[in-house]
Amino acid sequence: MPIYELNGKRPRIHHTARVLDGAVVAGDVVVGPAVFLSWGAIVYAEEATLEIARGVCIGDGALVHCKENPIRIGEFALIGHGAQVCAGSVEDFGRVGINAVVLEGACVVEDSMLAADSLLLPGKRTSPGMMWAGRPAGPAEELGTADKNRKSAESRAFERLQIFNSLLPIDLQSVRFDF
Repeated sequence: MPIYELNGKRPRIHHTARVLDGAVVAGDVVVGPAVFLSWGAIVYAEEATLEIARGVCIGDGALVHCKENPIRIGEFALIGHGAQVCAGSVEDFGRVGINAVVLEGACVVEDSMLAADSLLLPGKRTSPGMMWAGRPAGPAEELGTADKNRKSAESRAFERLQIFNSLLPIDLQSVRFDF
């Protein structure tokens, strides 16, 4: 897992966070407890602080970065595979779908969701309890009760960590075979 100093700032990663191989963390990034950064995830801060709060999951190949303004990814937020959060923010229990994009100054607010492949334009804010979808994104539908269950989000975060903490690197020679 590459960890880099950027502009004289180094990441700080909580001892309970899980950063998988291939993930990159650079600059003034604070990775909180029980955070999960999957394979190929890239998180970096150019000039300001990027805070990734407790229980956040950043999926395979996702990108999260901040420029000159501090950014926070809130508690138990989920950022899907291939999603991009480019100087935008995600509040507690907010979700960004697979390949969705959150642009500068935009915000996925608490208990809301940006659907897969959607684009949240600069400065836009989703609505609490709503899923936003489209390019550009707008209100699409109200989230059901199950989607708003915070206890469920918390337990899934800790289950995810348990699963990935059980990964054991193996030697390539032990899995090769001939046809």
